[in-house]
Amino acid sequence: NYSESFNPASLTDQAQDIADGFLDPETGNQIELGMKNEWLDGQFMTTLAVYRIEKQNVAQANPLNTGDDDGIPALLNLGEVHSQVLEWTLVGDLTDNLTVTANYAYNETEVVKGVTNDSLTNTFDSKHFANAPRHQAGIWTRYDINALDSAIAFGMDYVGEQFSLDGQIVKPHTIFDMSWTTQWDQTQVRLNLKNIFDKEYAVSGFSERNGHFPGEPRNITLELSHKF
Repeated sequence: NYSESFNPASLTDQAQDIADGFLDPETGNQIELGMKNEWLDGQFMTTLAVYRIEKQNVAQANPLNTGDDDGIPALLNLGEVHSQVLEWTLVGDLTDNLTVTANYAYNETEVVKGVTNDSLTNTFDSKHFANAPRHQAGIWTRYDINALDSAIAFGMDYVGEQFSLDGQIVKPHTIFDMSWTTQWDQTQVRLNLKNIFDKEYAVSGFSERNGHFPGEPRNITLELSHKF
């Protein structure tokens, strides 16, 4: 698969930088190659995809911005960003009642041509594109309790190390979730428990002055649905 993209900056983003000149539109292209395969007479299915994305004029928040009318643009157009990605997924039945879904992604993203303003050189000299983890993985299992028309599911998501806009390290984290679902005729009840162990973590990083963006704490939701 091959595709090209053209994405003008939004009016909101343009308004932030109108005093410093308009943002250029983001352009890009993507080349992707993928493969699917079934194993053990269809008991398992795997997919494998590799792709390369090239983007020009990516709009990025400027960590050196201190507020309105400071003469420093709130957003910047980076010169060029490249991403090389490998993704793998597995879906299958371990037993008649137990299913599993697993995935892994490797993402190597670099700022190939950064901003030229000398005052911003140190911010982007690492060439790491902000908030783009190299490693992400997840696994989700579901056990069906047929006698009760119910199912119990448990899973985890892992996000590897990231870098903030200031080049600070955003620590990797692993989050565990689970759910319980039951069915009565046309009515379904689902109980979701996210971040079981109430782990404190950052989903992404901004700047040294403002810190990182915190992840969602433990929460429980109850869903009720009915088909008419």
